[in-house]
Amino acid sequence: MSGCGGSSTTTTKKERNLVKSGNKAYRDSDYVSSITDYNRALGINGSNRTTAYNLGTAQLTYGKEVKNLTNDLNSASSSDSLIARSDSIFSSFHEAPGDTLLKIRAAYNSGNIAYMKGDYDASINRYKQALRLDPDNEEARQNLRLAQLKKQQQEQNQDNQDQQQDQDQKDQDQQQQQDQQQQQQQQQQPPKQDKKDQQQQPQQPQQRQGQMSKENAEQILKAMENAENDTRRRQQEKQAQPIMRKSIEKPW
Repeated sequence: MSGCGGSSTTTTKKERNLVKSGNKAYRDSDYVSSITDYNRALGINGSNRTTAYNLGTAQLTYGKEVKNLTNDLNSASSSDSLIARSDSIFSSFHEAPGDTLLKIRAAYNSGNIAYMKGDYDASINRYKQALRLDPDNEEARQNLRLAQLKKQQQEQNQDNQDQQQDQDQKDQDQQQQQDQQQQQQQQQQPPKQDKKDQQQQPQQPQQRQGQMSKENAEQILKAMENAENDTRRRQQEKQAQPIMRKSIEKPW
């Protein structure tokens, strides 16, 4: 019995030392060492809820730090994994019996994680859970209002996006109808003649052959009148001249 008791005391002391070491590393912002110490402490006593909460807090803090400091895809994946593991720890506090203060903090932290992921419904539920356990928790109340506002904005954006999609579809349908109507009108109209074809076609005479214009008639009449006057003038001159007889000489 004494041996078992000594072993139990040694194990508890080791666990406490690991927790203390993990707490110090966390205060020094050495989150990797704190996570390691908390995991080792839980390996000794997995039912210690305080150590589990501390591990979740260290993983969440370190995951957020990595996410903010680097754009590397591998680092981002590791960050998301750390945050997901911390959320799993916090979620285990919701229904399990235990310290009320730890349950309030776990619900609050879980709400923050859901908020970061854009899952505003889940974050609202977690903040409400924290407020049910602690109605005077102003931080949870403020974050609840922020999450509700974000949810409203998200829904409004979704409505606007749906309306825009509907309007785009209407515009597309209207354009298709206009195109179809234009095609039908083009099919009903006779084809336009090419300029070359128009030049090759015989031009219609402006005046039919054999038809005299007014100008041509006046010119002909004027010419006839001039000819008659000229003939009359010659006759008058001929009558006015004396008749000259020709002398006929005989040749020798």
